Amino acid sequence: MLTSAVLRVVGLCTRHPRPVIAIAAPLTIDSTLDTATHFVVTTDTDQLLPSDLPWRQHEFAYREAFPQDQVLAVVQAPTAELVEMAADRLAARSITSGLGGRAGPTCCGQP
Repeated sequence: MLTSAVLRVVGLCTRHPRPVIAIAAPLTIDSTLDTATHFVVTTDTDQLLPSDLPWRQHEFAYREAFPQDQVLAVVQAPTAELVEMAADRLAARSITSGLGGRAGPTCCGQP
């Protein structure tokens, strides 16, 4: 039954191509313009899911308890000089990739 309906529509469209194009072209243009002006996708993960979910509440509590947005890297090497060289390389790489930089060296537990 679906096949016969599709065949009838295709037959109608092939018998009367000009009216079909005259109807389809403005509909296509209108839908394209409507999509271009009204279609919005948010990539903000904070807005994608409701904030009243239990795991989101835990996330908010965690962010409040630990507000710093930092990455900690522990660098180990046989000597302090090698640690400094590795830390400098890591900081340079993080600056060029947009991750910030290093706040300052901490060696052997000394700030």
